[in-house]
Amino acid sequence: MNQESPCLYTGECQIGTGDAREPQISQDVDSLAGKILRLTPEGKVPADNPFPNNPVFITGIRNTQGFDWYNPSTLFVTDHGPSGELGRRGEDKVSVLQAGDNMGWPAVENCEAEAEFVRPSLVWREAAPPGGAAIYTGDAIPEWKGNLIIGVAETKYEFKCRDVPWNVSTGVLTSSQILFILPISNA
Repeated sequence: MNQESPCLYTGECQIGTGDAREPQISQDVDSLAGKILRLTPEGKVPADNPFPNNPVFITGIRNTQGFDWYNPSTLFVTDHGPSGELGRRGEDKVSVLQAGDNMGWPAVENCEAEAEFVRPSLVWREAAPPGGAAIYTGDAIPEWKGNLIIGVAETKYEFKCRDVPWNVSTGVLTSSQILFILPISNA
């Protein structure tokens, strides 16, 4: 289980869980696997969670290791694509989500759009995989303020996508920008 930004921004704790190598359970709201969960700092289910008396906040996740709040109702989520499950590889993605949204794992492939699922905003063809994500709020680099920073875990590059091209109301990324590429040392 991965935990990112616990109890920050909204006052609740968000916890990201993987699908435990059982893809279909990410669609089951009675399972905690393949979800983003939301709890109060005391471990209670917030009254306004999308599923009553249930910590499930977002469904249809394969394995998230990075997410951050864009604003009080919009969450940017990175998700690892398949590593051979269902005969698929790659498909790591970034999605713009709100309470009750479904990322579509394992049904959605690449940038497919289906009515019951949120279409990914950005998909990598080859595995990145995204290891973390944060909206930059600091003052040290003013031109980065409000930008989504995505770290990648197993490649030789890190990517940064500006928030300007995101249409937050539709979740569509109209363009992306690789701001810098840093070789990662094997040492």
